[in-house]
Amino acid sequence: MTSEPGDYIGAGRTWSYGPPADTVDVTAYPNVISFLVKGDVEHWGPWWGADFYAPNGQVLAAGSYPDARSHPTLEGNPGFNISGDGRGCNGIRSSFTVHELVWDPDGTLRRFRADFEQRCENTDAALRGTWDFTAAG
Repeated sequence: MTSEPGDYIGAGRTWSYGPPADTVDVTAYPNVISFLVKGDVEHWGPWWGADFYAPNGQVLAAGSYPDARSHPTLEGNPGFNISGDGRGCNGIRSSFTVHELVWDPDGTLRRFRADFEQRCENTDAALRGTWDFTAAG
């Protein structure tokens, strides 16, 4: 992810995580997928969490989700929120695009790839990035 100067969450830095030093916990349902990345667990690195919500009453699928809120609303907005390294937002303007979403027959998330953009507390500075997940095994 890349954070513009003035973005509170990413602190104007570029962040990247992956195995083997970093771990990913996933909670996945048809309507919401949540990730928790623990950076360099051996050295107590930063953690990041991201939630991707389908609009109320829908399931997540490949496609674009504009006007995402911190959490989905009854008005039909999708939800997206990323926080971490000790920082979070109360109000956000965000969007995300799911490029790939694959489930195993037993309902386990196998593959997920999405781009996102988040603006925290209605500032103009953005945090942009890609979540690219492939289950082990």
